[in-house]
Amino acid sequence: MCEQCLTQATMVVKDVIPGFSLMRATQDGDSWKSGWYGLVEINDPTVVFEGPLLRDLSEGMTDEQINALSDDENINLEAFILAGEKFGEALQLDPCSGYRLVVACMAAGFKPQEDGALEFWLLKHLAKKAGI
Repeated sequence: MCEQCLTQATMVVKDVIPGFSLMRATQDGDSWKSGWYGLVEINDPTVVFEGPLLRDLSEGMTDEQINALSDDENINLEAFILAGEKFGEALQLDPCSGYRLVVACMAAGFKPQEDGALEFWLLKHLAKKAGI
């Protein structure tokens, strides 16, 4: 049985990037745990990650503005950075899957030379598309 069926995954955002839907498991599967997210192309998730989906609160800020953030705002920024680093670990894919994911991200607006690390761009993109 496919992981999507095993976990009774629910749709969060269909076609969050071209060819991939963002889904969330509602019960444990073999490799997809309840509450975790998956980027699904067909049945089994290509990427499984714990989350959370977070937005980068410093997006568009200057260095001076970032340096002036309150302690609470810095905690939120640190949470985003940690979530992005953890998400990057989940993005360690076989070459063909990785290629499909990067091509889909580029079609959705990812510009490697401007946007930097894919894991942070994609985490922001997923959160934005999910309404977070």
